[in-house]
Amino acid sequence: MTNGTQRKGIYRLAMGAMLLALATEAPGKSAWGQEPTGELVPLAHWPEAGDRAAPARGQRSAVVLVPGMLAGERSMGALRQQLADAKIPAAMFRYDSNVGVEPAADRLNELLAVAVAGQPQFRITLVTHSMGGLVARQVVESPDWTSDRVDRLIMIAPPNAGSSLATLDSAEVKRTLSNLQFDQQRVLIDERAARLLDTALGQFLGDARQDLAPGSEVLKRLDRLERNPRVQYSILAGSGGPIPGWVRTVGQLLLAKQSFQRPEQAEKLKTVFQTANRDEWIEGLGDGVVATRSTRLSGVVDHQELDFAHNDISQSPDTDTARRLVDEVMRRVQANAAE
Repeated sequence: MTNGTQRKGIYRLAMGAMLLALATEAPGKSAWGQEPTGELVPLAHWPEAGDRAAPARGQRSAVVLVPGMLAGERSMGALRQQLADAKIPAAMFRYDSNVGVEPAADRLNELLAVAVAGQPQFRITLVTHSMGGLVARQVVESPDWTSDRVDRLIMIAPPNAGSSLATLDSAEVKRTLSNLQFDQQRVLIDERAARLLDTALGQFLGDARQDLAPGSEVLKRLDRLERNPRVQYSILAGSGGPIPGWVRTVGQLLLAKQSFQRPEQAEKLKTVFQTANRDEWIEGLGDGVVATRSTRLSGVVDHQELDFAHNDISQSPDTDTARRLVDEVMRRVQANAAE
Protein backbone atom coordinates (compact mmCIF):
# COMPACT_ATOMS: atom_id res chain seq x y z
CA MET A 1 0.00 0.00 0.00
CA THR A 2 1.49 3.36 -0.98
CA ASN A 3 2.18 6.20 1.43
CA GLY A 4 -0.42 8.23 -0.46
CA THR A 5 -3.08 5.61 0.12
CA GLN A 6 -2.16 5.33 3.78
CA ARG A 7 -2.33 9.07 4.26
CA LYS A 8 -5.65 9.16 2.49
CA GLY A 9 -6.88 6.49 4.87
CA ILE A 10 -6.00 8.34 8.07
CA TYR A 11 -7.19 11.58 6.52
CA ARG A 12 -10.61 10.07 5.83
CA LEU A 13 -10.75 8.59 9.30
CA ALA A 14 -10.01 11.89 11.00
CA MET A 15 -12.28 13.79 8.65
CA GLY A 16 -15.07 11.51 9.80
CA ALA A 17 -15.37 13.83 12.76
CA MET A 18 -16.41 16.49 10.32
CA LEU A 19 -19.36 14.46 9.17
CA LEU A 20 -21.00 14.93 12.53
CA ALA A 21 -22.15 18.22 11.05
CA LEU A 22 -24.35 16.26 8.66
CA ALA A 23 -26.20 14.68 11.56
CA THR A 24 -27.38 17.98 13.01
CA GLU A 25 -29.33 20.72 11.34
CA ALA A 26 -27.55 23.92 10.47
CA PRO A 27 -27.46 26.70 13.10
CA GLY A 28 -30.57 28.77 12.83
CA LYS A 29 -32.61 25.73 11.75
CA SER A 30 -32.46 23.92 15.07
CA ALA A 31 -34.91 25.89 17.17
CA TRP A 32 -38.68 26.06 17.05
CA GLY A 33 -38.93 28.94 19.50
CA GLN A 34 -40.81 26.57 21.78
CA GLU A 35 -41.17 27.05 25.49
CA PRO A 36 -38.34 25.30 27.37
CA THR A 37 -40.88 23.06 29.10
CA GLY A 38 -42.11 21.68 25.76
CA GLU A 39 -45.42 21.46 23.95
CA LEU A 40 -47.45 18.91 22.02
CA VAL A 41 -47.89 20.32 18.52
CA PRO A 42 -50.73 18.90 16.39
CA LEU A 43 -49.75 17.58 12.97
CA ALA A 44 -52.01 16.13 10.27
CA HIS A 45 -55.37 14.71 11.38
CA TRP A 46 -54.82 15.45 15.05
CA PRO A 47 -58.18 16.61 16.43
CA GLU A 48 -58.58 20.14 17.67
CA ALA A 49 -59.03 20.80 21.35
CA GLY A 50 -62.49 19.80 22.47
CA ASP A 51 -63.13 17.60 19.43
CA ARG A 52 -63.69 14.16 20.92
CA ALA A 53 -64.74 12.52 17.67
CA ALA A 54 -62.36 10.10 16.00
CA PRO A 55 -60.71 11.73 12.94
CA ALA A 56 -61.42 8.70 10.78
CA ARG A 57 -64.00 5.97 11.00
CA GLY A 58 -62.63 3.15 13.13
CA GLN A 59 -59.37 5.04 13.77
CA ARG A 60 -58.07 4.18 17.21
CA SER A 61 -54.34 4.60 16.85
CA ALA A 62 -52.56 7.94 17.12
CA VAL A 63 -48.85 8.70 16.88
CA VAL A 64 -46.80 11.07 19.01
CA LEU A 65 -43.36 11.85 17.60
CA VAL A 66 -40.52 12.53 20.03
CA PRO A 67 -37.49 13.93 18.14
CA GLY A 68 -33.89 14.03 19.28
CA MET A 69 -31.41 16.65 20.35
CA LEU A 70 -31.63 20.09 18.73
CA ALA A 71 -34.40 18.97 16.40
CA GLY A 72 -35.70 21.60 14.00
CA GLU A 73 -38.52 22.17 11.57
CA ARG A 74 -37.44 19.30 9.32
CA SER A 75 -37.22 16.80 12.15
CA MET A 76 -38.65 13.39 11.21
CA GLY A 77 -40.07 14.99 8.07
CA ALA A 78 -39.83 11.83 5.97
CA LEU A 79 -42.08 10.02 8.43
CA ARG A 80 -44.50 12.89 9.01
CA GLN A 81 -45.51 12.92 5.36
CA GLN A 82 -46.26 9.20 5.37
CA LEU A 83 -48.37 9.51 8.51
CA ALA A 84 -50.35 12.30 6.87
CA ASP A 85 -50.89 10.27 3.69
CA ALA A 86 -52.11 7.32 5.77
CA LYS A 87 -54.51 9.65 7.65
CA ILE A 88 -53.07 8.62 10.99
CA PRO A 89 -53.53 11.32 13.66
CA ALA A 90 -50.13 12.61 14.70
CA ALA A 91 -48.59 15.19 17.01
CA MET A 92 -45.01 16.12 17.81
CA PHE A 93 -43.46 16.77 21.19
CA ARG A 94 -41.37 19.90 20.71
CA TYR A 95 -39.03 20.60 23.58
CA ASP A 96 -35.73 22.18 24.49
CA SER A 97 -33.38 19.21 24.53
CA ASN A 98 -30.79 21.22 26.46
CA VAL A 99 -32.82 20.78 29.65
CA GLY A 100 -31.88 17.10 29.68
CA VAL A 101 -33.71 13.78 29.48
CA GLU A 102 -35.57 13.73 32.77
CA PRO A 103 -37.12 17.24 32.73
CA ALA A 104 -38.22 16.63 29.12
CA ALA A 105 -39.76 13.31 30.14
CA ASP A 106 -41.67 14.94 33.00
CA ARG A 107 -43.20 17.40 30.55
CA LEU A 108 -44.04 14.72 27.98
CA ASN A 109 -45.72 12.71 30.72
CA GLU A 110 -47.96 15.68 31.56
CA LEU A 111 -48.87 16.36 27.93
CA LEU A 112 -49.69 12.74 27.15
CA ALA A 113 -52.02 12.58 30.15
CA VAL A 114 -53.92 15.58 28.80
CA ALA A 115 -53.98 14.20 25.24
CA VAL A 116 -55.43 10.82 26.15
CA ALA A 117 -57.94 12.34 28.56
CA GLY A 118 -59.34 14.44 25.71
CA GLN A 119 -59.39 11.56 23.20
CA PRO A 120 -60.64 8.42 24.95
CA GLN A 121 -60.61 6.42 21.69
CA PHE A 122 -56.88 6.93 21.13
CA ARG A 123 -54.23 4.29 21.65
CA ILE A 124 -50.87 6.02 21.47
CA THR A 125 -47.81 4.87 19.56
CA LEU A 126 -44.68 6.79 20.47
CA VAL A 127 -42.17 7.05 17.62
CA THR A 128 -38.86 8.51 18.72
CA HIS A 129 -35.56 9.55 17.22
CA SER A 130 -32.20 9.50 19.00
CA MET A 131 -32.39 11.19 22.44
CA GLY A 132 -36.19 11.14 22.12
CA GLY A 133 -36.03 7.39 22.77
CA LEU A 134 -34.53 8.01 26.20
CA VAL A 135 -37.17 10.62 26.97
CA ALA A 136 -39.97 8.22 26.00
CA ARG A 137 -38.45 5.32 27.92
CA GLN A 138 -38.28 7.49 31.03
CA VAL A 139 -42.00 8.17 30.62
CA VAL A 140 -43.34 4.67 29.97
CA GLU A 141 -40.97 2.85 32.32
CA SER A 142 -41.23 5.19 35.27
CA PRO A 143 -43.03 3.69 38.27
CA ASP A 144 -45.04 6.92 38.40
CA TRP A 145 -46.51 6.32 34.92
CA THR A 146 -49.96 4.79 35.36
CA SER A 147 -51.60 5.28 31.94
CA ASP A 148 -52.43 2.20 29.88
CA ARG A 149 -53.00 4.19 26.69
CA VAL A 150 -49.45 4.04 25.27
CA ASP A 151 -49.15 0.57 23.84
CA ARG A 152 -46.24 0.82 21.42
CA LEU A 153 -42.79 2.47 21.47
CA ILE A 154 -40.81 2.57 18.21
CA MET A 155 -37.30 3.93 18.72
CA ILE A 156 -35.11 5.05 15.83
CA ALA A 157 -31.38 5.13 16.66
CA PRO A 158 -31.83 5.41 20.45
CA PRO A 159 -28.54 5.90 22.35
CA ASN A 160 -29.58 3.50 25.10
CA ALA A 161 -25.94 3.09 26.11
CA GLY A 162 -25.02 6.66 25.17
CA SER A 163 -22.86 8.09 22.42
CA SER A 164 -19.14 8.71 22.80
CA LEU A 165 -19.55 11.85 20.67
CA ALA A 166 -21.12 13.51 23.71
CA THR A 167 -17.74 13.29 25.45
CA LEU A 168 -15.78 15.11 22.75
CA ASP A 169 -14.19 18.44 23.61
CA SER A 170 -14.57 20.51 20.44
CA ALA A 171 -11.75 22.93 21.27
CA GLU A 172 -9.30 20.10 21.95
CA VAL A 173 -10.33 18.21 18.80
CA LYS A 174 -9.88 21.34 16.71
CA ARG A 175 -6.42 22.05 18.15
CA THR A 176 -5.31 18.46 17.65
CA LEU A 177 -6.44 18.20 14.04
CA SER A 178 -5.28 21.68 13.08
CA ASN A 179 -1.77 21.26 14.50
CA LEU A 180 -1.06 17.79 13.12
CA GLN A 181 1.06 17.95 9.97
CA PHE A 182 2.44 15.52 7.46
CA ASP A 183 5.36 15.98 5.05
CA GLN A 184 5.77 19.37 3.35
CA GLN A 185 3.80 20.94 6.27
CA ARG A 186 0.55 19.59 4.83
CA VAL A 187 -2.12 20.06 7.49
CA LEU A 188 -4.59 17.29 8.04
CA ILE A 189 -7.54 19.63 8.36
CA ASP A 190 -7.81 23.20 7.15
CA GLU A 191 -9.08 26.19 9.11
CA ARG A 192 -12.51 26.19 7.50
CA ALA A 193 -13.02 22.49 8.27
CA ALA A 194 -11.88 23.04 11.85
CA ARG A 195 -14.44 25.83 12.29
CA LEU A 196 -17.18 23.58 10.93
CA LEU A 197 -16.18 20.81 13.32
CA ASP A 198 -16.15 23.24 16.22
CA THR A 199 -19.66 24.45 15.31
CA ALA A 200 -21.00 20.90 14.99
CA LEU A 201 -19.55 19.66 18.27
CA GLY A 202 -20.46 22.91 19.96
CA GLN A 203 -24.12 22.12 19.38
CA PHE A 204 -23.95 19.48 22.11
CA LEU A 205 -24.93 21.86 24.89
CA GLY A 206 -26.68 21.82 28.23
CA ASP A 207 -27.60 18.83 30.35
CA ALA A 208 -28.41 16.69 27.31
CA ARG A 209 -24.73 16.31 26.44
CA GLN A 210 -24.02 15.15 29.96
CA ASP A 211 -26.99 12.77 29.90
CA LEU A 212 -25.94 11.12 26.62
CA ALA A 213 -22.36 10.37 27.68
CA PRO A 214 -21.84 6.61 28.18
CA GLY A 215 -22.15 5.74 31.85
CA SER A 216 -23.95 8.97 32.77
CA GLU A 217 -26.12 9.05 35.89
CA VAL A 218 -29.25 9.40 33.76
CA LEU A 219 -28.36 6.31 31.71
CA LYS A 220 -27.62 4.39 34.89
CA ARG A 221 -31.03 5.28 36.29
CA LEU A 222 -32.69 4.27 33.02
CA ASP A 223 -30.84 0.95 33.10
CA ARG A 224 -32.39 0.19 36.47
CA LEU A 225 -35.90 0.55 35.05
CA GLU A 226 -37.79 -2.44 33.69
CA ARG A 227 -39.54 -2.70 30.35
CA ASN A 228 -43.21 -1.78 30.57
CA PRO A 229 -45.12 -5.05 30.00
CA ARG A 230 -48.07 -3.12 28.51
CA VAL A 231 -45.86 -1.57 25.81
CA GLN A 232 -44.60 -3.30 22.67
CA TYR A 233 -41.04 -2.16 21.94
CA SER A 234 -39.27 -1.85 18.59
CA ILE A 235 -35.78 -0.56 17.85
CA LEU A 236 -34.44 0.42 14.42
CA ALA A 237 -30.67 0.85 14.46
CA GLY A 238 -28.67 2.55 11.71
CA SER A 239 -25.47 1.08 10.28
CA GLY A 240 -24.88 3.68 7.56
CA GLY A 241 -21.84 5.30 9.15
CA PRO A 242 -19.83 7.62 6.88
CA ILE A 243 -16.43 5.91 7.21
CA PRO A 244 -15.76 2.55 5.49
CA GLY A 245 -14.38 -0.11 7.81
CA TRP A 246 -11.19 -0.50 5.78
CA VAL A 247 -10.23 3.07 6.65
CA ARG A 248 -9.94 2.07 10.30
CA THR A 249 -7.45 -0.66 9.36
CA VAL A 250 -5.44 1.71 7.17
CA GLY A 251 -5.42 4.23 9.99
CA GLN A 252 -4.02 1.68 12.42
CA LEU A 253 -1.24 0.76 9.98
CA LEU A 254 -0.35 4.38 9.33
CA LEU A 255 -0.38 5.20 13.03
CA ALA A 256 2.14 2.46 13.73
CA LYS A 257 4.37 3.46 10.81
CA GLN A 258 4.30 7.19 11.42
CA SER A 259 4.85 6.73 15.16
CA PHE A 260 8.03 4.77 14.36
CA GLN A 261 9.29 7.14 11.66
CA ARG A 262 8.22 10.39 13.33
CA PRO A 263 8.28 9.81 17.09
CA GLU A 264 7.76 13.54 17.71
CA GLN A 265 4.36 13.17 16.02
CA ALA A 266 3.39 9.95 17.78
CA GLU A 267 1.23 11.41 20.54
CA LYS A 268 -0.64 13.72 18.16
CA LEU A 269 -1.26 10.87 15.74
CA LYS A 270 -2.52 8.70 18.57
CA THR A 271 -4.88 11.43 19.75
CA VAL A 272 -6.26 11.93 16.25
CA PHE A 273 -6.84 8.23 15.77
CA GLN A 274 -8.53 7.86 19.15
CA THR A 275 -10.79 10.80 18.32
CA ALA A 276 -11.82 9.40 14.95
CA ASN A 277 -11.76 5.68 15.75
CA ARG A 278 -15.30 5.41 17.08
CA ASP A 279 -17.91 2.83 16.19
CA GLU A 280 -20.46 5.61 15.77
CA TRP A 281 -18.68 6.72 12.58
CA ILE A 282 -17.79 3.33 11.10
CA GLU A 283 -19.98 1.88 8.37
CA GLY A 284 -21.70 -1.25 9.61
CA LEU A 285 -21.14 -0.32 13.25
CA GLY A 286 -22.95 2.99 13.60
CA ASP A 287 -25.07 5.63 11.90
CA GLY A 288 -22.66 8.56 12.31
CA VAL A 289 -23.87 9.51 15.79
CA VAL A 290 -25.03 6.35 17.59
CA ALA A 291 -23.31 2.95 17.50
CA THR A 292 -25.61 0.05 16.66
CA ARG A 293 -24.52 -1.78 19.82
CA SER A 294 -25.59 1.23 21.87
CA THR A 295 -29.16 0.94 20.62
CA ARG A 296 -29.71 -2.50 22.13
CA LEU A 297 -31.98 -2.85 25.12
CA SER A 298 -32.53 -5.92 27.28
CA GLY A 299 -35.90 -7.53 26.80
CA VAL A 300 -36.50 -5.99 23.36
CA VAL A 301 -36.81 -8.69 20.70
CA ASP A 302 -37.82 -6.48 17.76
CA HIS A 303 -34.39 -4.98 17.06
CA GLN A 304 -33.56 -4.40 13.38
CA GLU A 305 -30.43 -2.96 11.80
CA LEU A 306 -30.85 -0.96 8.59
CA ASP A 307 -28.40 0.87 6.37
CA PHE A 308 -29.39 4.42 7.31
CA ALA A 309 -27.51 7.44 8.62
CA HIS A 310 -28.58 9.15 11.81
CA ASN A 311 -30.50 11.99 10.23
CA ASP A 312 -32.07 10.11 7.31
CA ILE A 313 -35.44 10.17 9.07
CA SER A 314 -35.45 13.94 8.51
CA GLN A 315 -34.33 13.79 4.90
CA SER A 316 -36.38 13.47 1.72
CA PRO A 317 -38.27 10.16 1.61
CA ASP A 318 -37.16 9.89 -2.03
CA THR A 319 -33.81 8.39 -0.99
CA ASP A 320 -33.63 4.60 -0.74
CA THR A 321 -32.36 4.55 2.85
CA ALA A 322 -34.96 7.03 4.11
CA ARG A 323 -37.75 5.21 2.25
CA ARG A 324 -36.86 1.84 3.73
CA LEU A 325 -36.58 3.30 7.22
CA VAL A 326 -39.96 5.01 6.94
CA ASP A 327 -41.50 1.83 5.52
CA GLU A 328 -40.31 -0.16 8.53
CA VAL A 329 -41.72 2.41 10.94
CA MET A 330 -45.02 2.62 9.09
CA ARG A 331 -45.36 -1.16 8.97
CA ARG A 332 -45.22 -1.24 12.76
CA VAL A 333 -47.49 1.78 13.20
CA GLN A 334 -50.14 0.37 10.88
CA ALA A 335 -49.93 -3.09 12.46
CA ASN A 336 -50.63 -1.45 15.79
CA ALA A 337 -53.56 0.47 14.33
CA ALA A 338 -55.04 -2.74 12.93
CA GLU A 339 -54.95 -4.60 16.24
